Amino acid sequence: MYQPHVAKAMLIRASAVVCAFFADSTVATAACSASQLSQVDAVDLVFSIPEVLQAKEMGGRVTPVVLHPGNGEDTFFYFMLVSTVNTPAVALDNGLLGYFAVNKVSGRVIRTVDEVEVISDALKQKQIEVRHKHCVTQKVVEQNNSIDPP
Repeated sequence: MYQPHVAKAMLIRASAVVCAFFADSTVATAACSASQLSQVDAVDLVFSIPEVLQAKEMGGRVTPVVLHPGNGEDTFFYFMLVSTVNTPAVALDNGLLGYFAVNKVSGRVIRTVDEVEVISDALKQKQIEVRHKHCVTQKVVEQNNSIDPP
């Protein structure tokens, strides 16, 4: 049998739970602290650079080869990017796309051969996504801008 006072009490309790949930979510968001990127995030970033996008557009398949410099370096992920052909009909000059380093905190991508930071619209969008995921603020990015791969 329907009892209005019981239904009202249940509604009030449910509202309190929902309000508490949103209050906790706000607190959790405000308390977010920067964390290091994962290797998967770093691969996502290097897959957004112009060299990779162009190789894929030409029908290539890009493979990231993880490199370990062996000097105790733990500020960057290092990759060698290699392009291969998906089908024999695509004429790609197979081979090396380049060597790249990704800063584990800021998500900065550096072409290591000439020590130049890679900048493109697609990469910038991916950096925004990854930085947001890891609570990396603009201030943290600026603090890490002067750190270059050894």
